[in-house]
Formats: sequence, structure tokens, C-alpha cells
Amino acid sequence: MDDPKLDAVWRRCGELGMPVSIHVGDPLAFWLPYNERNERWEELRDHKNWWFGDPNVFPPRMDLVNALDRVIARHRGTTFVCVHFANNPEDIDWVDTALERNPNMMADLAARIPEVGRHDPRKVHDLFVKHQDRIVFATDFMVYNRLILGSAGDDERPTDEDAAVFFEREWRWLETWDKDWPHMTPIQGNWTISSIGLPANVLRKIYFDNA
Repeated sequence: MDDPKLDAVWRRCGELGMPVSIHVGDPLAFWLPYNERNERWEELRDHKNWWFGDPNVFPPRMDLVNALDRVIARHRGTTFVCVHFANNPEDIDWVDTALERNPNMMADLAARIPEVGRHDPRKVHDLFVKHQDRIVFATDFMVYNRLILGSAGDDERPTDEDAAVFFEREWRWLETWDKDWPHMTPIQGNWTISSIGLPANVLRKIYFDNA
């Protein structure tokens, strides 16, 4: 990720005014033991190749995240959109600090509202207001031979009605103060989230202006 051989690529993206949307790492649970006690077992069971817990094969998760951070620091003229809430939604204090030290960094929300929504909602609200010009709405909504609503098991075949519910829950999390309700991607884990009640001016930036 931070190999100097790639510096010319990142520099050229900045010269062209081309934001770099980039994914490094994955959920913390994908580095934890591969067994039924893993909170994302349902997802990992269907996607064994998403498990990176063998240290003889894969680097530590934060080594990947920190490598990207070094790239961002070296290329201030290039905007980096760090997907999945800066690839570290489990640690929103880290995300807050990273956004503070990297003015050319943005974070999107794709497939990580279930993770971010586990944190104290007032703390998340304040972080979003603080960085309201740097956060972008995204979903990991995909269409291949079927719909993918953030994540999916091998046998899932979501319908258009499922997609409508998915988006309603995305908006509900951002726009209301509802507490302890089921998140929009159940396969990612069995927990509830609490909404963050953002004001209209911040919502407009996250939904539209920041893109």
C-alpha cells in the first residue's frame, strides 16, 4: 500500500483532481478466531475467504490501515475517500484523529452503519457534525446477478422490497434518535444500533454536497 513505487499513481490522481476511493483491511472480527464465537460467524461461514486470522498468511489489520495513513500523509494534494468509515469503524476515536490530521482524507459509510451504530449515539452525532464536510453517504448496494445489500450470504436473494427496507434503515439511523433497533444488514452480526439524529444541513452535506 505505501510502497514508494505507487507514489507516482497517487500523485497523478491529485494532479488530475481524481479522488481515490480505497479499501484496506476489513472488519476486526475477520482477524479473530474462525469459529461460532466470532460475532460475524454467519458472514464468515458463507465467505471463508474473508477470514484473515492466520498470521502466517496475512498481516495484522492495523498494519494495513496505518500503511494507508502514511500514503495520505505523503500526498496532501490527493483526496482519499477511505471507505467503510475509514476502514476502522470499530474505533471511532481513531477515525476522528485521522480526519483531524489528514485534511485530504474523507470517510464513507458503506456497509459500516451496523458497526458505527453500536457506539454511543451522542458521541457519533458529535463526530459527524465536527467532520460534516468530510463524511460521505455510501451503502455497498450492488447489483450483480442479484442484489447485495451491504453484505449477503450465498443463499440470500434480496428483493426490491428488501432493498426499500435497507434504505429506510440507513436513513432512519442518520435522521432520527431511535434507540436499540435492528440494523440493516443482519448477516453482519446480531446486535442493535441507535440513531444519531443529524440536522438537515449536515444531512445534505453527507447525502449530496460532499460527493
